[in-house]
Amino acid sequence: MAATVVGRLLTQQYRQQQLAVRARALQMLIALWPLMDVRRIDETWLAMEPALLAAVERGRAESAALSSAYYRALRAAEGIEGAVEVPPLEALNVAQVQTSLRVTGPVVAKQLVEMGRADAASRALVTLSGAMTRHVLQGGRATVLGAAEADTKATGRKVGWARVTSADPCYFCAMLASRGPVYTRESSDFKAHDACACTAEPMWRDSRSSWPPRSREWRDLYNESTRDAPSGELLQAFRRAYEGRKGRAAA
Repeated sequence: MAATVVGRLLTQQYRQQQLAVRARALQMLIALWPLMDVRRIDETWLAMEPALLAAVERGRAESAALSSAYYRALRAAEGIEGAVEVPPLEALNVAQVQTSLRVTGPVVAKQLVEMGRADAASRALVTLSGAMTRHVLQGGRATVLGAAEADTKATGRKVGWARVTSADPCYFCAMLASRGPVYTRESSDFKAHDACACTAEPMWRDSRSSWPPRSREWRDLYNESTRDAPSGELLQAFRRAYEGRKGRAAA
């Protein structure tokens, strides 16, 4: 978490902006999805796919632009002096995104139809929404990580970035967030699964003691749950403890 009140507010605002970008992209998907006919999946998908790819590209660019502005504003709020050049976002790998959308959309729909599922279309909409979320928000994540790496003016103060999650993330994201501000572009890419809405918060040396909300809680849970676990079962041990705690809280 940022060291300053203004910085913390900027991070909160930024997360809301990124969620709004995701929502706009998914609104396009939801508007188009009634065209999906499970009796003619290939034909209807080909009619929808260009608009979905355009929505991903547009959302990804919007996510990146907001992230560039956020990085500059946060940097100033945290007292980092001098100008910074935020690297431009790399071009979208259209073939990669196209494959991802096809696998999570029409391929899933076909598999469910073959299983006789009456909800094939609605379930495929959920999996496809997750893939679109990941590709759209990757624009912002890549921009923040690229800016942190290129920020030579902050040399000596920069410590990398921390993962900021929703209030109720999956166990995998909670585990990654539990590590705090240890990540750098050189040591780790931003691991994001489909439907992941986590963001990256740049953190400088002055803000190391102020972690994102709940991250220290998850660090303590990770340390406790994995203390006696075999080295190859650390994630599974944390998952059991994390999901067990969530289950008890919901009861």
